Amino acid sequence: MQGTKILSRVIDFLSNAERNVLNKSLKVSKSVLEEAIKKKKNALEHLRIERERLVRDIDLEKDNLMLIKDSIKTIDQKIAQTETLIKDISEEVKAITDNTRELIKLRNDLASRPQADKFSVLMYTNIIQQNMSYAIELRKNITNLRKSIYDLELSKKNKEASLKKVQDKIKSLEEKRDKELPLKKANIETEIKTLISKKDGLSPVEVVQYPFSSLKPEKPKILLILVLSLFVGIILGIFTAFFVEFIQSNKERIIEDTQ
Repeated sequence: MQGTKILSRVIDFLSNAERNVLNKSLKVSKSVLEEAIKKKKNALEHLRIERERLVRDIDLEKDNLMLIKDSIKTIDQKIAQTETLIKDISEEVKAITDNTRELIKLRNDLASRPQADKFSVLMYTNIIQQNMSYAIELRKNITNLRKSIYDLELSKKNKEASLKKVQDKIKSLEEKRDKELPLKKANIETEIKTLISKKDGLSPVEVVQYPFSSLKPEKPKILLILVLSLFVGIILGIFTAFFVEFIQSNKERIIEDTQ
C-alpha cells in the first residue's frame, strides 16, 4: 500500500507540473500576441497623428502658394504699368523730336535771311537745345524702365520656380495623405485582425521551436542525462515496489486462479 501512495503522489506531481508548464506556455503566447496587437494599434494612432500633420502642412503650403501667385500677379501688373509708361515716354520723345526738327528748320530759314534777327535765332537755338536735353533725359528714363522690366521678369521667373516647387510638394504631401497612409492603415488593420484571430484560436498545444540540425558537434548534456536517469530510476523503482507488493498481497489468490 505504501508503494501505491508514493506512486499516486508522483503522478499528481507530474500532472500538476505539466499543467503549470502548459498554462505558462499559453500565458506567454497570449501575452506576446496582446503586445503585438497593442503595438499595431499604437502604429494606427501614429498614422492618425501623421495624417493630421500632413493636412496642416498641406494647408500651409497652399497658403504659401497663394502668396506666391499674388506676388507673380503683382509683378505682372508692374511690368504692364512700366511698359505703358515706356510707351507714353516714347511717344513724348517722338513728339519732342518732331518739334525739334521743325524748330531747327525754322531757325535755319531765319538764319539764312540777309537781315536775320539774331535774338530770334538765339532763342530758337536755346529751345532746340532744351528739347534735345529733355529728349536725352527721357531716353535715359526709358533705359532705366526697361532695366526695371528685366529685373521684374527675372524676379517673376524665380517666383515661378518657387511656385513649381510648392506645387510639387503639395502634390507629394497629398499623395502621401491619400494613398500611402490609407494603404499602411489597411495593412496594419489586416495584421491586427490576423493577430486577434490567432489569439482567439490559440491552441493549448504549441510548437515552441522546430527541430534543427546543428552545424557543429554537440557535447552530451551530462547533467541533464543524470537528472533524467535519476528521475526515471525513481519512477521505475516505485513502480517495481508497487508491483512486488501487489504480487505478494495477492499471491494466494493468484495461485488459486492458476489451479
